[in-house]
Amino acid sequence: MLRRWLIWTHRYAGIPLSVVFVVWFVSGIVLMYTGDMPRITSLERIERLDPARPRLSRCGRRRSTPGRSCRGWQRPEAFR
Repeated sequence: MLRRWLIWTHRYAGIPLSVVFVVWFVSGIVLMYTGDMPRITSLERIERLDPARPRLSRCGRRRSTPGRSCRGWQRPEAFR
């Protein structure tokens, strides 16, 4: 009985949910190509960034510069 109920629920809940996801997908494509996506300037984007917290980084207050590496961190071969 439980298996029958699960199959029935899966079938009839899946139909409307699939329609919702298809509409969501198509609307995203339309927004991408018509240019109606919201725009923000570079200054607005930078103002909304979280401040850097040096204690949470591996390097602490020391900045990673070419030739110097943080303790326990190796520069990848591609960047040497």
